[in-house]
Amino acid sequence: EVIKEEGDRVGPTIVHCSDGCGRTGAYLCVDANLELADEDGLYDVYGYTKRLKHSRKGLIENIVSFFFEIFLIF
Repeated sequence: EVIKEEGDRVGPTIVHCSDGCGRTGAYLCVDANLELADEDGLYDVYGYTKRLKHSRKGLIENIVSFFFEIFLIF
């Protein structure tokens, strides 16, 4: 569920799923890669997934999450 309020608020996006792992990690990876593509014109899905997986255990749960990220980006 995405809740978006219009207004003068500026700040970071807060993302959390029911357990704070799988879908959160997939969203973060997709968001980071879309921003990277805007800035540098390239993607690093594997690199970001690896970085997220090492930063918090379970953030990218399995290979299905990884392929889901690729599907969303491309």
